[in-house]
Amino acid sequence: MRILYVYCHPLPDSFHAAIRAAALTALRPAGHAIDLLDLYAESFVPVLPAEACRNYRDPPRNQIGVENEVARLKSADALVVQFPTWCFGPPAMFKGFLDRLLLPGVAMDMSE
Repeated sequence: MRILYVYCHPLPDSFHAAIRAAALTALRPAGHAIDLLDLYAESFVPVLPAEACRNYRDPPRNQIGVENEVARLKSADALVVQFPTWCFGPPAMFKGFLDRLLLPGVAMDMSE
């Protein structure tokens, strides 16, 4: 199975990094192909540009700027997400990832 593992924590030596290492250590020997998307390490831009809002219902124009991440998400059979809970919710970086990737034509069909 091809797994997209989305990881969101800024510190490479954190407890979350240890959890990630343990998860990857368990998944790989089980035969899974892991695509690790580390939002901080890859400098993902979580800010939703105004043009992206205008093009929200217009695939593929709504994917401008996140083409690489969209391709990685679409090629996955499973999605694993890991992030800390900060101030009763996910980090802004992860929330921005959801805002920019859960799009018509990617995660849903809004044709009707």
